[in-house]
Amino acid sequence: MASSSSVVTLASDYENQQLLLQAAAEAIPHQFDKCTYQLGSLRQHIHLCIDCKQERGLCGACSVSCHTDHTQIELFPKRNFRCDCPTRALEHPCQLNGSPTAKGKDKLEINDFNSYNQNFRDGGRFCRCHSLYDGEKERETMVQCLACEDWFHESCLNLRERVPPRDEAGGDSPQSSLPASNPSSPEDTTKTDIPATEDDVAPSQGRFWDYEGEDDEDDDPSIPKALIPASEYDAFVCGDCLLSSPMLLKWAGSAGARMVVRSSSTSDWIIYAGGPQPVQEANETTDDGEIGQKRSREQVEEPTSVEGEPPSKKPRLESAKECAAPTPDPQIQQLLDRIKAHGGPYLEGDGLHGAGDIFFTPGWRERWCRCKDCSLQLASRSYLEEEEETYELPEDPDAGLSLEELGMKALNNLPRDQAIEGIRAFQTMSAELNAFLAPFAQEGKVVTAQDVHEFFESRRKQLRKP
Repeated sequence: MASSSSVVTLASDYENQQLLLQAAAEAIPHQFDKCTYQLGSLRQHIHLCIDCKQERGLCGACSVSCHTDHTQIELFPKRNFRCDCPTRALEHPCQLNGSPTAKGKDKLEINDFNSYNQNFRDGGRFCRCHSLYDGEKERETMVQCLACEDWFHESCLNLRERVPPRDEAGGDSPQSSLPASNPSSPEDTTKTDIPATEDDVAPSQGRFWDYEGEDDEDDDPSIPKALIPASEYDAFVCGDCLLSSPMLLKWAGSAGARMVVRSSSTSDWIIYAGGPQPVQEANETTDDGEIGQKRSREQVEEPTSVEGEPPSKKPRLESAKECAAPTPDPQIQQLLDRIKAHGGPYLEGDGLHGAGDIFFTPGWRERWCRCKDCSLQLASRSYLEEEEETYELPEDPDAGLSLEELGMKALNNLPRDQAIEGIRAFQTMSAELNAFLAPFAQEGKVVTAQDVHEFFESRRKQLRKP
C-alpha cells in the first residue's frame, strides 16, 4: 500500500499543473513560430546549441521550436546577427524556415556577415580568462562589454577579489583570471571573429551552464563588495575594445570614463577618474545587483531623457569646430601603451598597472565631443551615440490559458468532421476512465502510477486490434 506521504489527490495535482502553467506563461510569454532569418541582421538574443556542435547561433524561436530537446546556453544579445538555424552552417533541420526536412546543402546559404567571438567556442567561453561558465558553481557577477558584447567577471575587471565557486572540488571553474589573461598560446588571446565558413565546425567540450538555477543572494557576507558598484556606472568597455577606438582613448581615465588601476603589484586597486580617487568614496554605494548573475547592458544602462524624450529621439547636438574631448592623461596613456605592447593586462613593472577597462558614469552619451573627427568615429560605432534596440519575440496571446482553454481553442480550429471525431474519442476515453476508477472510489483504494499505466496500455492494445 502506498504511504500517505506519496499520495497525491487529483485536486492537488490539478492545482500544481495550473501553477506550472502560470509560471511558464510569466517566464516565457512569447511566440516561437517564426524564425528571425527573414528579418536579416539585427541585434537579438542568441542561443548556442551544444548538441549540434557547430559554433553557430540560434534565434529565440529556433532555440525552442527546432532545438528544444538539445542542450543550449543563452549568449544574450548580439548585434548585427542573423539566425544560423535555416542555413547550411547547421546540420540540424530548421522547422520554421524552408523545408523542415532539409539538411546540409539543401538548406539556405551561410551567413557571411555574422561574427562569432569566443562565446561560441568550446560550448561557450567568456571573459579574458577564457573560462567556461558553470551556472551551478559560479557565484560572481559578470558584466557585458558595450563594444564586443563578451562577458567579464568583476574580478577580472579588478572590481573585487575572485569569488570562489560553490564547489572548489570541480577544478574547472575559473580561478583568479587576470594573471591567466595572457596565455602562451596566441589562439587563446585572439579576439578577432571566427570566419563564417561552411567547414568551420569544432567539437564542444567541457562543462556548460544553465541560467535557470541562478538565484544567489546579493547580501552574501562572504562576497566582497565591488570597487565600483553597479549603481555608479552605466556601461563598460573592455581594454581590448578601448585600444581599438582612438576616440575612447582620449576619454580613458577621465571623470566620466573611470578606470581601475594600481601603482604596484603589492598595492590595492583604486579608481582613476581624472586622477586617483579615495577608496572610501567608491565604496559608499553598495547596490551591486544580484551576485552570481550576468548583468546585461539593458540592466546596466539607465539612459536619461532630455525634456521627456527617449534617448533614441533626442536631437543631435550641433557639431563643434574644435575638439572638446578631455586632454589625454599622461599616466593613463602610458599604461595603455604598455597594455598594447604587452598584448594584455599590464600587471608587473613601473608605472600604473591595469587592464585598460573603462566604466562610463551616468549621462555618458551626453558628454561626447561633436567635432568633425569625433562625430565620424561616433558614426562608425553607433552604439556609443544611441542606445540600441534589441529585437524581442512577439508576445503569445495564448500565454496564461489553461489546458482546457487551449484544448477548446485547438478544437475550434479543426474542420467540423475532425472536431466531431475528436469529441467522440474524448467522450469514449472519459467513460472508460470513469469505469476504471469507480472500483477504487467504492473501495477507498489509492490509484497508483502502475494502475494508470496499465489502463492506458490496455487501451493501446485495443486500438491495435484489427
